[in-house]
Amino acid sequence: MRTVRTYYAAVVLMLVCSNGSACVAPAEDQSPVALDSDTAVTLLGAYILFDASLQPTLEAAACADEYPLSNSAYFSAARGWALDTGPARLVVLGDSTMDISTRYAGYLSADSRNRAISGNSICDVHQQLPAVQFFGLSEIFISTADGNGVLQGVSTATSIRAGEALIDRLRERWPLARITVVGIHPTLIAQANANKGAVNAGIKAYVDADGNACYLDPLPIFGVAEGAAASPAQMLDDVHYSFAMSWAIRQAAFDQCAVQL
Repeated sequence: MRTVRTYYAAVVLMLVCSNGSACVAPAEDQSPVALDSDTAVTLLGAYILFDASLQPTLEAAACADEYPLSNSAYFSAARGWALDTGPARLVVLGDSTMDISTRYAGYLSADSRNRAISGNSICDVHQQLPAVQFFGLSEIFISTADGNGVLQGVSTATSIRAGEALIDRLRERWPLARITVVGIHPTLIAQANANKGAVNAGIKAYVDADGNACYLDPLPIFGVAEGAAASPAQMLDDVHYSFAMSWAIRQAAFDQCAVQL
């Protein structure tokens, strides 16, 4: 598909041939390809329509009015996603925890796809659902339960409400898919560690009430109590966990929620 797009772009980047007719810019070792004006207009229109089909859209979500920031990185990421649709068994949604982890070789199976973006709140994930265009999904994996919302200072009630709305929307689109939600993990930021517990508890309760969902508690994986900081050895920086912890999360997802990423 990328080759097709490049071809149309080349077609419509026209020069004027020496005889005044429309033509495309040639490669160094090729002669110009003359096009009549009708063909040039047709190809230009085709390219415009094709390009428009790649323009990302946002889904209306009530949470958008309650979050101070939206993730602009979505728009560049989603243009690439538009070229990657079709069948998939599992899709990963969420923030940097999975945006980073899924870049590790072998982390995702061949029939899994990543749609997590660094910086996403759980409200961003909801708004970005139009870019999730797969069929045959049987697993949806979300990480985290609004870690960036907590970092942004969004209220606990708002985070929980946004998490519930996301799960409801996912259930509408993929009623038979199993949903797994990873709680907000311990960090080296005291404010986030103090506030995440109530958000995790609220979203866990909603996940537990769903007949086909699983909540993955990160605390046993990190080996700390609620409110405590992670070990610096477990972290890449103040917020993001290490390579080893990424793989520990992956294994825990399989052991506790029967999810094969």
